[in-house]
Amino acid sequence: MNEELKPSQWKHLTVYPHDSPLRMRVISKSRPELEHLVDLGSFRGNGECSCEHFDYRLRPKIEGQPGLGTRRCVHIEAARSALVDIVISKLANPHHYES
Repeated sequence: MNEELKPSQWKHLTVYPHDSPLRMRVISKSRPELEHLVDLGSFRGNGECSCEHFDYRLRPKIEGQPGLGTRRCVHIEAARSALVDIVISKLANPHHYES
């Protein structure tokens, strides 16, 4: 199995790659049957999440006051951590990923 397709863990959250390197699915901690879609490229790299916390609390702050720092939910943080793990693994083992 390709290393990129394996789920990643971050603070008890499970993260799966989605349809591009910057999009991930994060399993909800409070409702395990629910997945949140995270797009790390949105909002100039801040990221965007489909969770209620992001939609109702963080998105209005980003849209109302751009440039005031990051506004990230735990799902965005988990997806960022998973992406960093993938990048570090590829950089540390470049021959492992060559075809």
